[in-house]
Amino acid sequence: MGKIEPLQTLLKVYKDKHNCLMKYLPEKTIHQLTNTYFLDEDNETLYLDDMIFFVDKSTGLIEKRGKVIKITDDKIVLRIQNKYNVTFLKEDYYLFKKVRKRKNKKDFYESLLNSLR
Repeated sequence: MGKIEPLQTLLKVYKDKHNCLMKYLPEKTIHQLTNTYFLDEDNETLYLDDMIFFVDKSTGLIEKRGKVIKITDDKIVLRIQNKYNVTFLKEDYYLFKKVRKRKNKKDFYESLLNSLR
């Protein structure tokens, strides 16, 4: 049996999904999501080494956060605190991406992707 997603109908109505989620997610979650933005995979691209937060769609609580080390069509593998790797199904979580203030390997991966097209 699948998980219940209470905010699913609201997200279909609103264009600005980030502000909608910030309004309805628990205060505990919102406090930890400062300097992040909702990753809408239709409009945004996820790269290796991006710091992301997995927010459970059914509870609205942060499950884990870490750096992306592998991306497939339906799964993302995170490196957690340089200790262990965890695999998550994309469809069970809202993804929030940490805003980077300084350059990292993202620019390299983005230019590599563009050169391969």
